[in-house]
Amino acid sequence: MKELNHGYVTFVRLFTILNQENGFLVNNTLKIKIDMASTSPLIDNINKFNLGSTQTHSYRVPNISKKLDAFVSPVFRCCEKQWAIKVHPCGQPISNQMSVYLEYRDQNEENVLFSLELVSQTYPDKSIKNWVQYLFNSKNLSFGYPKFIGIFSLFDPEMGFIINDSIIINVTVIQLKPIKRRFLENKKVFFLFFFIKIQMSYYKKKKNPRWSFFFYFHLRLILIKHEQYSPKLFFIFLFFYFFYFFIFFFIIRYSKNKVPFRLLEFFQFLFLIFLLSKSCHIKKKTVFFFFFFLYYFFKL
Repeated sequence: MKELNHGYVTFVRLFTILNQENGFLVNNTLKIKIDMASTSPLIDNINKFNLGSTQTHSYRVPNISKKLDAFVSPVFRCCEKQWAIKVHPCGQPISNQMSVYLEYRDQNEENVLFSLELVSQTYPDKSIKNWVQYLFNSKNLSFGYPKFIGIFSLFDPEMGFIINDSIIINVTVIQLKPIKRRFLENKKVFFLFFFIKIQMSYYKKKKNPRWSFFFYFHLRLILIKHEQYSPKLFFIFLFFYFFYFFIFFFIIRYSKNKVPFRLLEFFQFLFLIFLLSKSCHIKKKTVFFFFFFLYYFFKL
């Protein structure tokens, strides 16, 4: 955690500093001034997560002097996910800087803290290692540094990055898991709890144990898996219940035909399958057959 850093590999040339006409050195002393400006509230995102598993992968790139076009490493596995390293030797866009990116080759969303390190094979203290937190998903499959290291610094023998025309790039991946909050601290879960309790109490009064059991079962799942609900899923949930109350109390209640009520129960059943599959990451077929079995076995 103490290795989080960002800066410039080629900040200023040494000869420029040593030239007395430039005025950088006074009495053999160099002053460095740092100005900091925050464009957003200072938030330590790392404190919002629990650190999961950690793994490191090492990738050796041979014949680096002959590589001019972008290339990708073989796919490797870290923290049970598929990854790859993409390198642009001449930069992206083309410049005098080498670009290095970490590519996500899996399907599910993954929030990680990862580092890209260019190893100095001669002087380990000169290795370049940068940490960054990033959320990988289907829309954001790659993240890294367009200006990871200058070409001249890379091929500088005194830096020790290249030995036998090969370099070593290390990737360390740390999984980040959201910290579980107390139930009452989560407003979304509180409203879900409130609406489901209303549904349960109504069906109990009507002596309909079928839907009372379904809502109770889903209520237990919310208490266990509430941190996995996304805002989008939450609003879908609320919209469904508002729509359901409107249809039930203003239309079906005054209808003598029971067909609309059965259709509504059927759609409610499908919606519960959707919620369970999303909240617990279970396949829809598995949830469907589970409720189908309960329906006939217990005669709900």
